[in-house]
Amino acid sequence: MSPRVIQMPLSGGDRKHFARELRRVESLHAEFVKRVDAAYAAAKDQLRLAHRLECEEWNARLFLGGDEAPSPALADAIDAGATLLKVKCNACRATRRVDLTHVIWPRKNQVHTLRPKLFCEPCKVTTDHKVRPMPVGLFDPNPGPEATAKAVRRRNGPGASRILYRCLTAARFEQSERPRSMQPHFLERPATRSRGNMPRRSCS
Repeated sequence: MSPRVIQMPLSGGDRKHFARELRRVESLHAEFVKRVDAAYAAAKDQLRLAHRLECEEWNARLFLGGDEAPSPALADAIDAGATLLKVKCNACRATRRVDLTHVIWPRKNQVHTLRPKLFCEPCKVTTDHKVRPMPVGLFDPNPGPEATAKAVRRRNGPGASRILYRCLTAARFEQSERPRSMQPHFLERPATRSRGNMPRRSCS
């Protein structure tokens, strides 16, 4: 489509007013372009957050023993960053992770539709039967610092605090066995005066 031709007014006053309006609308158009980009960026962030929450809801439903359908679409899971599908074989109890970015499957299809196409390879080798694994959940291959800190605390468990207490107790015991000259000054008790050596006050 050819651009629209705007005829300039012929009179001086109308021409000046039209020039002012052109400058105002040009600046307003540039501002609208920036606001549209910012709005679309915020909408993408909110949509990615919605996809992430959908994956978390599916993981919680599977953990509670709920139905695996419906599940997030492959495109939504990949957009949320949860690109690893964890599956578990009920026969040999083996767990595997499937990278959704490498799967040749329609991206609009839901994740649970992959189950008929998956099978446990160790069971196929030993029993010559294709055992279909159960989905466990969708996970992020690069978790954030908060998730990493939770994993460290879960790995350490309450035993870490007991080990730290034992180390501190051993350090105090080792410090108490030092010679008197090597003891720190804050561990030495001040000398107490006996009652007989204390000076008496005169009553006068």
